[in-house]
Amino acid sequence: MEPSHSVPNNLYASVRTVIPLQNSASVQSHLSAPGSQQRIRHPSHVPPVKKATLDDLADIEANFAQSPTSLPLVTSLFAWLPAELHALLRRLTLRRWLRWILGAYCLLSVVFLLSRTLHFRPSRYQFLWWSSAHPGIRTQSSSLLQTLSVAHVATKLTSLYPEPKALIPNVFKADTELDTVTACAWMSDTELETLPGWMSKWPGLVSLLVVTTAETDSPEFTKLYEKISGIRTHLSRVDWLSLHVLQVSPQTPNNPNAFLNLARVLSPTPRVVLFPGNLSVIPPKALYRSYFSDVSSSAKNTSHRPMIFTSRGQTTYPFAALAPVVLNRDDPLWCTERFFPFVSRESDWAECMWQIWLEHLGDIDIKQTTDWVKGSPVALEPTSMVNKVRRRLSAKYRSETCMLATRQLAALKTPERRGADAKKSRWLKRNCREWMTLA
Repeated sequence: MEPSHSVPNNLYASVRTVIPLQNSASVQSHLSAPGSQQRIRHPSHVPPVKKATLDDLADIEANFAQSPTSLPLVTSLFAWLPAELHALLRRLTLRRWLRWILGAYCLLSVVFLLSRTLHFRPSRYQFLWWSSAHPGIRTQSSSLLQTLSVAHVATKLTSLYPEPKALIPNVFKADTELDTVTACAWMSDTELETLPGWMSKWPGLVSLLVVTTAETDSPEFTKLYEKISGIRTHLSRVDWLSLHVLQVSPQTPNNPNAFLNLARVLSPTPRVVLFPGNLSVIPPKALYRSYFSDVSSSAKNTSHRPMIFTSRGQTTYPFAALAPVVLNRDDPLWCTERFFPFVSRESDWAECMWQIWLEHLGDIDIKQTTDWVKGSPVALEPTSMVNKVRRRLSAKYRSETCMLATRQLAALKTPERRGADAKKSRWLKRNCREWMTLA
């Protein structure tokens, strides 16, 4: 009996495929049959193939086992490794190397993507606390930022470019009274002298943002410390003021609505009054006493409906320039800079008033006031080209917002609110007729 050899089945199949068909009667009869077509090619003289035996197949198997299975270059690079690891590398074929490289690349790509997605860059919004190296100013131990997330505050600065360098909240911290309202305003560091006169006309809480371009360790910043300390001595109600400092780049243009939003989010009370003008625009002294100090208006203070203070005879849009507005600190409506270039606070605030007016479909409180004292002009008159671009952008924005409000109202119509929806539809048609024709 011949010894048994272990030979793979695929080798048997490959050997069968090379066995010649010279002894096939059907093929020979077909080629030699009468009437068959004459050959065009002469048959090639190929020597007969010897049939493979089991000994030959064993030799083939031995040759496969002795052939190299790894890349010579790779194994030579890692020849310094121990014998066990070197033997493992020799068993890795080219296909296995490619699989390892592809797997490692995919893993590194996933790690990089997750790190870029989830990692918050602290250099973008550095929320710095007031340094204890300046004892002249009282440092606050607690801040509203401890109850608000960093992401919530950072979203109110997204329109600022270049990015702000630092935010120093609550240099002064007002004593919180939840049953009152806070006036929110902003100014540059060159206008601090107007603060005492303005607060004498507003006997309520104030959240003030001071914008400066001075570097932290510069002499200008030290002078700002001294100026704030001097202002504090001239205030009769220091406990009513929450003062914050925002450091911006000298290339940062004025963003009045973004600055006002930041003063609003740092307000100590849930109800705020937004004063868009600088502190040269002094409110009437009776404004706070008439609408916020008496007990009868406490329900108005907790209402979710906005309230606009405007001049007499301007009870609909457009309201008086730089008209203050009362709303909740956490109201979903936030005013931003809509257009470029920056012209004045009045023009930016006019678009914000349009947004509030349209968002509530006119369902807001209008309070007519008098005796407003307006100081120096807020900004220079823009050129004719800037005015032209501004008017076109404003008209386009209002036409698009009117179309969006109309579609939203149509999508939310229900049979139960047919009367109220019809009233809102008439209001939209009446107030958007001028702008819808431009769409």
